[in-house]
Amino acid sequence: TQASRFLLRMAEIQAQTLKASIPTSEFKVEELTPVQDLKTSKLIRENDDRLSFTHDLFGDWATYKLIRGQQDNLKTFLTAKDLLSPLWCKGIRLFGVSVLSKDNTGKTWTDVFDSFDEHTPIEKIVQDQLLESIIFFSQPETAINSLWTKLVANEGALLSRFLKIFLHRATSPNSAIIKYAVENNFA
Repeated sequence: TQASRFLLRMAEIQAQTLKASIPTSEFKVEELTPVQDLKTSKLIRENDDRLSFTHDLFGDWATYKLIRGQQDNLKTFLTAKDLLSPLWCKGIRLFGVSVLSKDNTGKTWTDVFDSFDEHTPIEKIVQDQLLESIIFFSQPETAINSLWTKLVANEGALLSRFLKIFLHRATSPNSAIIKYAVENNFA
């Protein structure tokens, strides 16, 4: 729908510019048609001729949908974006969660992960967000089990990377996990 496309475009501009609100002048007049309905639905708000999402989760969801729509062209699409923006990172993480939820074998997630190169900084950002998606998946133990062979390959290099991300991102460190990571040279 036109409203959905508008939200995707708004999320893309927001992620690329890292601005909380977007001037209405960034859009063509015909693109602004759904704005009133979106404001009535409380998905976006307008203040001083600038548009913003009423909650950051609406923007995250729109960014995820934008990424999901590009899955056949994912690497080209994402590597052309400013992935230092946390708004893209949230969308990539949600995409990773979605991939994990649709394939309990981990093969699809692994294929997506392997399509990016850890030696290229921008592509490593994508891989790190995909690793982080494991943490945010509703069944992280299931995801870890399905990805275990991948995680422990090459002397556990990816598992070590995952645990470093986990330790960095976790809001409340678990002393048992930290102790295990330190004892096993993961941290």
